[in-house]
Amino acid sequence: MLRFWSAILFVPLLLTGCVAPPPVVVQPQIQVEARRPAAPPAAAGEELFHQAEAAYRRQDYDQALRDYRTYLSRHPQGSQAFRARLREAEITGLVGDWGGAVSRYETLLAQNPDLDQSREIRYGLGRAYYKLGQYTRALQILEPLTAADLPVSLRFSTNALLAEIALKQGRVEAAFSRLRLAHQDLAAGDAEWFDFLKKRLLEQATPADLERLANLYRDTPVSAALLARLADHARRAGRIEEARRWLTLLSERYPGTPEAQAAGHLLTPARLRVGAVLPLTGELAETGQRLKQGLELALRGTPVEVVFQEAGGAGAAQAVSALARQPHLVAVAGFFSFTEAPEAARAAQEAGLPLLALTQRADVTEAGEWVFQAFLTPRRQVQELVRYGLARGWRRYALLAPDSTYGRTFSRLFAEELQRQGGQVAAQETYPPGTGDFAVALSPVLAHFSAPEEARPFDAWFVPDDAATLSALLSQVAEHPLRRLPLLGTNLAHPADAAQARRLEGLIFPEGFFPGDPDPAVKEFITAYQQRYGKAPDYFAAQGYLAGRLLAQLAAAGVAGREEAVQQLRSFRGGPPVPWFKGFNSARQAELTVYLLTIRDGRVVPAEGAP
Repeated sequence: MLRFWSAILFVPLLLTGCVAPPPVVVQPQIQVEARRPAAPPAAAGEELFHQAEAAYRRQDYDQALRDYRTYLSRHPQGSQAFRARLREAEITGLVGDWGGAVSRYETLLAQNPDLDQSREIRYGLGRAYYKLGQYTRALQILEPLTAADLPVSLRFSTNALLAEIALKQGRVEAAFSRLRLAHQDLAAGDAEWFDFLKKRLLEQATPADLERLANLYRDTPVSAALLARLADHARRAGRIEEARRWLTLLSERYPGTPEAQAAGHLLTPARLRVGAVLPLTGELAETGQRLKQGLELALRGTPVEVVFQEAGGAGAAQAVSALARQPHLVAVAGFFSFTEAPEAARAAQEAGLPLLALTQRADVTEAGEWVFQAFLTPRRQVQELVRYGLARGWRRYALLAPDSTYGRTFSRLFAEELQRQGGQVAAQETYPPGTGDFAVALSPVLAHFSAPEEARPFDAWFVPDDAATLSALLSQVAEHPLRRLPLLGTNLAHPADAAQARRLEGLIFPEGFFPGDPDPAVKEFITAYQQRYGKAPDYFAAQGYLAGRLLAQLAAAGVAGREEAVQQLRSFRGGPPVPWFKGFNSARQAELTVYLLTIRDGRVVPAEGAP
């Protein structure tokens, strides 16, 4: 058996040794491949250049630079050599070496004086100098370039770059002029770059710049953006009628522009939800109603929805907290007494709810940045009273006050202000709050008059109390020399009617609102209030109206959230919503006009010599 298999295996070996080998098939294929003709050098160069261009377009600048340089080393005189060198200069700058880019562009310019080629080199050179911050040199290169017959896309880029340089230099009008020219070639230019420049120009231009440019350049639809911006400025400042005027002009001059088509939206702000904490029941209900009426009058016709919350005493903080939990409510206005204001302010601050506090406590804003104060404060009242009195030569004062928080606060502030401004307290007494008999308190004061009249013990007297109490007090000194001295009071002494005014003849007191102010806006408010409620407004109605106007301005400015509301109130820069309000100071306290008034012939009139 072994011999049999050995014989079988031997046969192939024998045959292999005796038969000629078949022809090899693989070798001729290799020879054929080797003989395939190589690609022409020009085609290979074009392929390499396009490879570099692809890397450039995807902003892979390192790879693009390598490919351009490889192309130039292999094809220094190739059909794309100029374009490759131009790209090489540009990318040198794009990767951070604009000084190197300048050097490459200047070399190229020396080698290519031909006008067609030099235009692109000059644009690149001007751009490189701009990137280096050498604006004057960039202008020297780019401005003459615009006089040449440029390709449309290059003309767009040159004007756009000149606009950008002008903005960097603060030359708004020059920037707009160039942007106007760039717009003519926008179809061949970079729309994203153009929109960016237009946005920057609108942000940089003042309202005066915008108005001047809009009047100067009426031949271009780009001016539509100027009018839209002017309308937006007015709307954000709460000057709705002015905004309407600008939008009407926009629609008339540039009816087909996107700005004109979107104009209606500028005057249709989204609805704003706010809260109001007011004492609508109880002993302060009348005050709360007057505040509510002023607030509602200010918000008529505005997209502001008000959620009213009853408050009184210890309930003020809870009312603020309850409003803070309401969804989409962005701010709250509230009337608070001297004692409840701090708790209400803390509740607003902890909840992150902007609070417009109608309270005499100026320190209420110390609770935090979410709290604003808008009410005539005791300190502002005594500052104006003392300033006025000292200006008239009244240096020595008698202080007579109720033994209450209100009386003690005003007495302390009046004495401090007298000392600060160089006056003096000659006598000081207190009486029980609500009393009708002032004999005990008056006795020591009147004792000062035992000396002859020409040596009067003081020049004027100050009594911080309401009109009814002052009327009773004056009736007890009607025949005494004290009655003939100037009497100063607080805004609490504002008489309620003509009969009370006659009993307070000669009283001098401060006030935060005066219906006799000739300002047209004051007259407009008074007329609107009388037509709606059938009576004249008082200080509380006026402050409710102020709060409403401030909340309406939040809606006009497009405020959508609480943080945005705080920022808008802090940066209040528009015309005042009411003439007696000038804005908030750095401590977020309202700067309010203080009117010094007196009673003459039974009528409330400005005090003599008062501003």
